[in-house]
Amino acid sequence: MSYLFFKNINQEEFDEFVKNREYCNLLQSYNWAKVKSNLDHMYTGVYRDNVLVATGLVLIKRLPLSFCMYYLPRGPIMDYKDKELVQYYFDQLKKLAQKDHCIFIKFDPAIHVNDYDSKSYNTNRYKETELYLDTFKSCNAIHHGYYDEYCRYSAAKISIKRIFI
Repeated sequence: MSYLFFKNINQEEFDEFVKNREYCNLLQSYNWAKVKSNLDHMYTGVYRDNVLVATGLVLIKRLPLSFCMYYLPRGPIMDYKDKELVQYYFDQLKKLAQKDHCIFIKFDPAIHVNDYDSKSYNTNRYKETELYLDTFKSCNAIHHGYYDEYCRYSAAKISIKRIFI
């Protein structure tokens, strides 16, 4: 299968893809970049055989000395079980990051961790949760835990460091 990575997906196609995915989130919508108008942004996407299979709103925070950081709030949106797709997406994003003097990429995908309410928290996790985290780790990402241990769809705190070295 052949993949193609783009960094300027049009709004209609981007939002249509995001809203039809299990792990869709307002923070990955096209208009979220307008809310975060103090940051630069990219609307990234991957096509497989001319079909959009992954998207990611990348917010770009400019830092001193011409450096920056990339942040994908509750994203990217894709099939996290497709290790080849995840690897391709992050390989391409890292190439862009290198050109942009990005020192790290932070992302926190909302993944289905468990079914429970906040009063009956337990450590039993779906097997897929570990699969997702292993896939992200294969991209040289570091898992830093979860933002909300008491939520069905928890956001995993993940980063990829030392992009341009």
